[in-house]
Amino acid sequence: MNAEKVYIEFLVLQVQAGETDIWSKLLPLLKQKMLAYAKRLLNGDVDAEDCVQEAMMMVVKRIGQLRDVKAFHSWLYKVTHSRCMDELRKLNTNLDAVGSVMSLTEFDPIENDVGPVSDQNLDVNKAINRLPKIQQAVVFLFYFEGFTVVEISVILEKPAGTIKSHLFEARAAIKSFLSQE
Repeated sequence: MNAEKVYIEFLVLQVQAGETDIWSKLLPLLKQKMLAYAKRLLNGDVDAEDCVQEAMMMVVKRIGQLRDVKAFHSWLYKVTHSRCMDELRKLNTNLDAVGSVMSLTEFDPIENDVGPVSDQNLDVNKAINRLPKIQQAVVFLFYFEGFTVVEISVILEKPAGTIKSHLFEARAAIKSFLSQE
């Protein structure tokens, strides 16, 4: 587990203990993560901002009901995912067969802090963009956000075996695309 996740869990415990001044430290950290995910789901900054605001209000309202702080990160992404899906339904946007819409077409390695930009990074991003939407979602959550297969299955409400299949197929497709270039 990385240090940032541990720090966020520590802040969550403090908030649950009644230290309301901790929200000023916690919310900016959460907003950054939630906004990055929402932008990929909605392909728009304005809609993403609205969904994140709604999701953050729900997190603030219900954080006291969270029993296991280790489940916080999965819960956070599940709330964000649900709010974004509600927004897409409200906008009458076509959802794909799995109910998730995600695009990494605007993925910017510098903006998203995954390392220096290189031709190889750009090629990988092109390969990811060619994946089916559900595989893009699984790749993002697994590789960019560090969730486990089980956590992703909870977030996307799919069986863990299905998530593993999507990861396997996505890896094969990315490898195939990169070997062609």
